[in-house]
Amino acid sequence: MKEDELISKLQDFGLSQVTAEVYLTLLKNGPTRASQICKFVRINRVTGYRVLESLKKAGFASSTFSNPAIYSANSLHESLQSVIDRKKFEAERLEKLMSYVAKNYSVPEFKIKQTNSPQFSIISGRYNIYMHIEKMIKEAREDLYVISPFGDLSIMYHTSIPESIRKA
Repeated sequence: MKEDELISKLQDFGLSQVTAEVYLTLLKNGPTRASQICKFVRINRVTGYRVLESLKKAGFASSTFSNPAIYSANSLHESLQSVIDRKKFEAERLEKLMSYVAKNYSVPEFKIKQTNSPQFSIISGRYNIYMHIEKMIKEAREDLYVISPFGDLSIMYHTSIPESIRKA
């Protein structure tokens, strides 16, 4: 996998581009001082320390207590699994909260008037877009046309959208 593609995939796991670049630098170079990492990635020290701390907080890196501190990348697989586990835990927490709210609070719902006229929506955020595409695929009664740059289509290949298309 090319480095640019890996950075893009790490961004899917919540890292910014600079944070992903710093993490890859740690993976490639092994235990390193912050000043060296900043030189490799060409960022200033303030940004470097902020990024390194965010990597530690997210479970992608660790550091020594020495002065200067030495930073090390945690295993790629374990780091990504940690992100998945956190998101699963958060999803389970939100499902329990939703059940509690639904059970204990009633709010009158208004019926939305359905129209047969064409609809136009602007959706932002990669995950919101993917979820909306999957929903449209599942609800489509006839043809569904999606206009997208090729790069976006290749990214969508790594989601559950192709499976939804096969099932449709």
